Amino acid sequence: MGKFPIITNEDLQKEPHWVMTPEQEALPYAKYQKKPIGEISQENLDAINAGPCDPTLALPIEKRSNMLDPGYQAVETGFCKMPDGSGFAATRVFMPGMTPEMWDWWLNWHCLSDIRCGLWIPNAHTGAYCGDPSRHLDSSGLSMATRNWGQLHFPKEGLMSLEESDYFMIKFYSPEDFGIDRLRLMVSPVKSWCGGSVIGFGSAAKSLWGHYAEELQDKDPNAEIPFNVLFHTVRVVEGGCEMRHRYWLGKELRDGKAYNAPFPEGMDMEMMAWTMCRHSLLEYSNLATILPSLYKEMEGKIDTKYESDFKTPADFQ
Repeated sequence: MGKFPIITNEDLQKEPHWVMTPEQEALPYAKYQKKPIGEISQENLDAINAGPCDPTLALPIEKRSNMLDPGYQAVETGFCKMPDGSGFAATRVFMPGMTPEMWDWWLNWHCLSDIRCGLWIPNAHTGAYCGDPSRHLDSSGLSMATRNWGQLHFPKEGLMSLEESDYFMIKFYSPEDFGIDRLRLMVSPVKSWCGGSVIGFGSAAKSLWGHYAEELQDKDPNAEIPFNVLFHTVRVVEGGCEMRHRYWLGKELRDGKAYNAPFPEGMDMEMMAWTMCRHSLLEYSNLATILPSLYKEMEGKIDTKYESDFKTPADFQ
């Protein structure tokens, strides 16, 4: 085995799922947690197992608006360390039977409870809460596509295993705050999207950045440490949609502009980028197998019919 372990669907199927409570078992969508995880396509397995891509072919964060253009980029699935020391990961996953509206719905629906987030990929996600649950409900009166703008999600995930699962914070942006032109977005083939910054805090920051995070948190226990910037897009294709994802590790956004985030000297950013690429392929390959039927069963609604005990940041203070 080389530096990067070879990924196979057979090995991924052996990874354990998180264990539901009796209350969660009784929910109508618990069945999606129990099923085998969706398989990664052979094309994507070949891409990640080929090792790092040429960094000169990777999309730099400064050109993130190019994700709105028709066609494809040189690297649609892959990972590498960029010339400035940051990391890059990309994935493209076909989602059969999916519509852009389903992604908008999912982005709001899944963040409201542990089991909902855990359905996404049961061998890596174990929970979630959000900054303002009421904003994600249909009763908010907001369009599904805009409910996440300016909002915070707190998913509990392990990038490599359930054992390392911990809470992260994701800040979601409006087009302007993400640094993309709204008119260009409107006329592009991208019919749904989200952009955000992933930030480590507490023990999650330590699991990502180790002693570097400990040093910062010794000075400020509430320190928030940037991990990556993400960009997810949805385009309609024959038979469903394709989701294209980009992750820029060691980057952060301020006022719509990208900057280098501080990260530990000596960090194996190439390995971190591989880990991000693997995790993304797991997430979206599994989501592709559950989203159309789940959306239909929930009638595309987001309410408190089945759960009303949504957590908020106040529950963790």
